Amino acid sequence: MLLQSNACFTKVIRVLILVTLVVSVSSQANFLARLNSQASLVKHDISKTIKVEFSHKASVDDDLVKAKLHEYQIDDVNFYYMDVKSVFCGENICKVDKVRLHWDQFGHYHELELGTGIKLEKGNALDFELEDYIKLDQILANKNSTLSSLEKFELVTTGSTESAGIDGFSGATTYIKNEDYIKGAIWTCYTLWHYVNGPVSQIIRNMSAESYSVNELTQMSTGSWIEQHYALEQLSAKQSYDAKTIEKVLSLVSNANLELSQAIISYVKAAPKRVLSSTIIEILSSENSHIVGLALNLVKDKSRQDPLIFNAEFYQELVKVAASFKHYPYVHQTLSILQQSNLQNSSIQARLLTMLESDNFMIARAVYWHLLEFSELNSNKMMQSFYQFNQDRL
Repeated sequence: MLLQSNACFTKVIRVLILVTLVVSVSSQANFLARLNSQASLVKHDISKTIKVEFSHKASVDDDLVKAKLHEYQIDDVNFYYMDVKSVFCGENICKVDKVRLHWDQFGHYHELELGTGIKLEKGNALDFELEDYIKLDQILANKNSTLSSLEKFELVTTGSTESAGIDGFSGATTYIKNEDYIKGAIWTCYTLWHYVNGPVSQIIRNMSAESYSVNELTQMSTGSWIEQHYALEQLSAKQSYDAKTIEKVLSLVSNANLELSQAIISYVKAAPKRVLSSTIIEILSSENSHIVGLALNLVKDKSRQDPLIFNAEFYQELVKVAASFKHYPYVHQTLSILQQSNLQNSSIQARLLTMLESDNFMIARAVYWHLLEFSELNSNKMMQSFYQFNQDRL
């Protein structure tokens, strides 16, 4: 959000927003409301200030950025701000201003604030226009921007200053969506986006979590997607894996979409060994296709890193659950895990033999091929029968 003290400039902005900008009605209303909220840099009652050091992808010399991060409250909700330079300029020809960035308690972009008389600049020393500020506001709020994967060396202009603009670039255009940058202001967009969505975001998430108890975070896990992701992340950071918390997390599994499933698996991944196995089995027993594959990948990764992390009882339960899988990829993953474990167990083999009767021939055949590795099963009647009936398809 742009904040200016000049009343005439504010009046012009209001007219432009309502008359000339081609944006949605809701976007206009939101931006106008935020614009009218303050007249200049706001003086907040700061509750906490910490000194932070962090890396920034736009830093030309790769030095750590040193800054002060301030915490304040609005209606008992934590917000944060930091004063930063508007741009790291790779070509040393950019105008640098002080910009105040605000985040919410979840480390998400809240607003951008400029002091009295400060105007951001783009190519050919032109001031930002109103539509540029609105677009910058949208750019900073987009955590999935193509700016995230761009490296600073790709921003350096290869053409002339006249053709590319003072804060311009040329070679990277094919990697960035038009909605992710302002023409002539790529360094500014890149700098501010990485301030907003880089390491500071996680610093804020950890900082704000100090205000919440484990019980409050557990209750938050049933809230909005943003609250759920935050709660699961911070419960993991606090190593909260008591029975009550795990039960609450598992209650989310059945209806979890892919994003929430990933957050749940991240929480489970950090679980101590004493609860890891049982929690994974509970997840695998669900019928949620979003999370079963992720859980199986977790088992494979964990067992590769530590072959002894899961005992024979876990693998027996794993195969028991796998016997009900209807999707071939999940069975394939399970067999791969068993092969990796190098575990020879008669109970597991007996359970796998029952899967030769699966209605899904691909599943039955995969199990058959897996069991062929065990010489003691060569004379098994179920194996011989399967071969006789399906030898043309094996």
